Amino acid sequence: MKGRIKPVLEYSAALLVLLAAWWYVSGPMGMPAYLLPSPASVAELLWSMLMNGKLLPHLAFTMQNIVIGLVVGSVFGVLLAYAFFKTPALSDYLEGPLVVIQTAPKIALAPLIIIWFGLGLTAKIVLIFSLVSSLSLLEPLRGSAR
Repeated sequence: MKGRIKPVLEYSAALLVLLAAWWYVSGPMGMPAYLLPSPASVAELLWSMLMNGKLLPHLAFTMQNIVIGLVVGSVFGVLLAYAFFKTPALSDYLEGPLVVIQTAPKIALAPLIIIWFGLGLTAKIVLIFSLVSSLSLLEPLRGSAR
């Protein structure tokens, strides 16, 4: 039981320190609210949006993007991993570039994705797809004995 409580306490302490720093910077330190609103004003606005129903359509849209990207990326990653397993030459040829793409921070690829696909749903799904498919593709390769 003691081993389970320690991580919870550590994460809770880190969250409290983060909230305290946020409060201090946005309040006593004098940071303007348009740059960094206080935690209380953010919580108040979040509660207000939740109560008047303005948050739920945005939440539904975000969940839709996540589910579509997860399904498409998982299916593609599993199919490509299967193709790599059955065709070692394909795996040898594409594994290097895929590792490079997978290790590149996705935030660094976001501007390119926006340029290529725009700001709509497609760009969001491509970004989620790139996260999911690269992970589901490379996990079996890491465990393979070659």
